[in-house]
Amino acid sequence: MVRLVLFDVDGTLVHTGGAGIKAFAKTFATEFNAHDGVEKIDFPGRTDVSLVRELFGLHNIAATPENFRRFFDRYIFWLDHIVAQSRGGPCEGVLEFLDGLRTLPQPPLLGLVTGNIRLGAEIKLRRLGLWDVF
Repeated sequence: MVRLVLFDVDGTLVHTGGAGIKAFAKTFATEFNAHDGVEKIDFPGRTDVSLVRELFGLHNIAATPENFRRFFDRYIFWLDHIVAQSRGGPCEGVLEFLDGLRTLPQPPLLGLVTGNIRLGAEIKLRRLGLWDVF
């Protein structure tokens, strides 16, 4: 019996057209005057916090709690804006799979295991009507 099914967000549940990467680049450019480096970073499989820490290191920006807060406050703004304009959507078969799980006689709990910060995952999933599933 399946009791719990966990999902990643990007590339598993949704495609956002690279909205997260674009929001990272825009945030670093507008908040820290850092206009390159995002293209050097390997994003898949990483947490948002580890990505920010690496970019701070590339630009000699102090990895202080204040700078992380500053980054994520603006990142959320840009992510919301960029996701709203993206042509992304649910990954193939996701909606049918989720419907199938929900119609089981004893549906499993569904959850997220993602490197996205919570509000970032919510922004990406809410646009496609998937946030309330989790």
